[in-house]
Amino acid sequence: MLQFDQEKPIGNLYKITNKLGSGSFGEVFKGFNMETNEIVAIKLESQEAQMPQIKHEFQILSAIQGNGIPKVHWFGQWEDKTVMVMELLGYNLEQLFNLVNRRFELKTMLMLIDQMVYQ
Repeated sequence: MLQFDQEKPIGNLYKITNKLGSGSFGEVFKGFNMETNEIVAIKLESQEAQMPQIKHEFQILSAIQGNGIPKVHWFGQWEDKTVMVMELLGYNLEQLFNLVNRRFELKTMLMLIDQMVYQ
């Protein structure tokens, strides 16, 4: 689990509110733009990560954003973390899975596979 000062703004503009999830390459938080109150997703990765991924993810998202791909608002260093602030589009896959008591129907699984493999 990453340690940081939750009261300190990221890029002097974004504030973290609560954790949304975590994975092998970092943690994702919900936050907001302190000027516009826009809700955002904030992904943090330790600068000490053995296999850093967030910079690569930033480059890909910047190239393909739009049509269901979140817009990146800010990318940079904060404390001892690499940070990407992006548009929050809605529920993540784990949240949707939990909403249906952790049982996707076959049709849902096939649609997910199609999107992950062929799109």
